[in-house]
Amino acid sequence: MISSELIDNTASAECTDAVLDMLGMDKPEQGNVSYMVFDTQFEQKQLYCCWSGGHVIDNKVELTPVGVGALDALSRVDAKTQDGIDMFVLNANDRDELIHEIKTALAKVKDRSRVCFVGDVSGTLRGWLPEAFNVTNWQQ
Repeated sequence: MISSELIDNTASAECTDAVLDMLGMDKPEQGNVSYMVFDTQFEQKQLYCCWSGGHVIDNKVELTPVGVGALDALSRVDAKTQDGIDMFVLNANDRDELIHEIKTALAKVKDRSRVCFVGDVSGTLRGWLPEAFNVTNWQQ
């Protein structure tokens, strides 16, 4: 079973400034911009995961601006982890297929890995991801 908790996080100031600029948004007056970064438990593994918007073009992953921010925030999680970040593209067309895809990906990585899931996180996958990751502190 998967269990996840949204954790405090932020990308680098430079990354967040670039993301906000690309989106035409101002910096918040207080606090930091947070991204979808999670502490995830799966089969006795502690993992750090993010959801990054994006898609694959010509076998190359293209992230949205917010997807870049989430990936940067994942890289900055203050924890002892494996080197590098494992990336998986989500192609599911329904909830059950998504859950299977995520479990299959998490089974492939080592304990204490950082894992980035790329897909249409603000569209098709939006309603399914919190359930698939069993996010305990999710607020809609």
